[in-house]
Amino acid sequence: MAFLSTWDKVPKAQLLEVFERGHFAGVEEMRTNERLFNRVAPMGVNDIAMACQYKYFEAPKLDIPVTSFDGLKDNTIDTGAPTSVPPDDKIESAQMLSTLS
Repeated sequence: MAFLSTWDKVPKAQLLEVFERGHFAGVEEMRTNERLFNRVAPMGVNDIAMACQYKYFEAPKLDIPVTSFDGLKDNTIDTGAPTSVPPDDKIESAQMLSTLS
């Protein structure tokens, strides 16, 4: 994970490509808004690091109801559709990021 500490040395276009492959929202906006990119990119890199370090373990399912909401203007998913980003996509993004630095 040491390569993630040098993410700021990766060219912006390549970092945005990594975010795109990881299904991050707002990539198009970050392409045109430098201030937004500078604020969001560190969180995106941390998100990738967290996904790579995640360790699954078996546990009993919680017996509670779950409610989920999506935004009407969120074009990253189909409105009302249950969805999740496969963990492999985040790991692929981290691997790609490691080859860029």
